[in-house]
Amino acid sequence: MFFRFLNAHVTAAIAFLSMLGFASAEIVLVGGFFSGAVDRVNTATGATTLFSQVSSGADAFPGISGLAYNPISNTVYATARVSKRVYLINPDTGNVTGFRQLDSSMTPAGITVDANGFVYVANNAGNSIVKYDSGLNKLQEVNLPDFPGGANLPSGLAFDPQGNLIISTFAGAGVLKYNPNNGSFSSFNSSNPTANGMVAIDQAGNAYVGGAAFSNSVTKLDSNGEIVGSITITESLLPKPPQSFTSPDFTSPAGVAIESNGNIVVAALGRTNPFEASDNFQNNGGVFVFSSAGTLLASNVQTTPYSSALRFTAVPEPTSLLAASVGIATLGWLTRRRKTNALSKTTDT
Repeated sequence: MFFRFLNAHVTAAIAFLSMLGFASAEIVLVGGFFSGAVDRVNTATGATTLFSQVSSGADAFPGISGLAYNPISNTVYATARVSKRVYLINPDTGNVTGFRQLDSSMTPAGITVDANGFVYVANNAGNSIVKYDSGLNKLQEVNLPDFPGGANLPSGLAFDPQGNLIISTFAGAGVLKYNPNNGSFSSFNSSNPTANGMVAIDQAGNAYVGGAAFSNSVTKLDSNGEIVGSITITESLLPKPPQSFTSPDFTSPAGVAIESNGNIVVAALGRTNPFEASDNFQNNGGVFVFSSAGTLLASNVQTTPYSSALRFTAVPEPTSLLAASVGIATLGWLTRRRKTNALSKTTDT
């Protein structure tokens, strides 16, 4: 009898729990390029805690470059630029569940997931975007056309609300747009060649593009590709360096994520100088949270540079939902068992 009752109610209980947002939460992660760790951000304070230690004895310096979440497979992906891997991470526990070793021609940078759960990875060493299934089995490689020259070095990736892939490039071509349905490319914005970092799209379709190595700013583009704003990470926001910034030192806000409330999370690599290696990372980057209007709300300067940021809402863990629904069903069954049956009631005399 109990199992008949359970079978009749478990689906409804799961739906009810999902409606209440049970076991789901908005999560913001940042990737540590040198630390090999993915950290979780408390965006109210800027504080970070370890979410997943990707580096290991077998891969001591993966060089984490991009982060993405697949709601269909409930998986977090982290690209490893140096070891040429893509790691799979459990979003509930932070445990690394596996990795895909990419071929030697790949230098993975940005990564994103489309509405069907297919994974796209930018090959920053070449001129292509590679499409995988959710298990990271290669399906297709798409070469970028020349905008304006070859080897545009694609960097950041994100899908807009229309399903177009927005691509930042590291070789000066600016930001490109790719339509996966017909395979067409177009120039999205070419006026800011330093918009070369990770890409995030807000609910209105605006694109936020980080600036790595050659920039102090995150560039905001509207849905037509026009520059409509920017967020600047100044030297004063970073830890005091051993020596003052000198041109061309940059703060390199490479990573960006947009919260559901519109706040902007920026992950900065820290001090970089493409022409003076001794300046690089003499002061480190950190995490910075801005309002949609560009007001700094919170920050937390770290001892390791951050290269990427990711915001996602975790899918309720099936086992947690099932356990909770069983608990609700059991409680309902027990409650019914405890109700008095008026027809069988007797009176003591």
